[in-house]
Amino acid sequence: MKLVGSETEKKIRETLASSASYIFSNLVILKFLEKIFGSLSSAYVLGHTPDQGEDLYVVLVNGSAVVKFELSRSHDSEPEDFRIISVDEYRNTLRGRPSHIKLSIAIELSTGK
Repeated sequence: MKLVGSETEKKIRETLASSASYIFSNLVILKFLEKIFGSLSSAYVLGHTPDQGEDLYVVLVNGSAVVKFELSRSHDSEPEDFRIISVDEYRNTLRGRPSHIKLSIAIELSTGK
């Protein structure tokens, strides 16, 4: 998807940058992702859904894979029910232009642009 530098894109970019800070400062999530992917160069939250006892996350890792997982709100619990999918497979599940823009920006950020 072609990005044009709109205000919407700037806001999404800021939100994604904030989500990366959150991932790298949350030791439970960081250790979980490092256990699966090894060293992380980037991680951006594409989706976060709070549920009753857990939060559901969708994270773009190193710009090359998307991991979906649940994280219980109880102290120091390990993420569970995780699934790793390719970026293309994730892209095929998206509905609506805003979701596609968010993914495109996250991929761009992961490449250092």
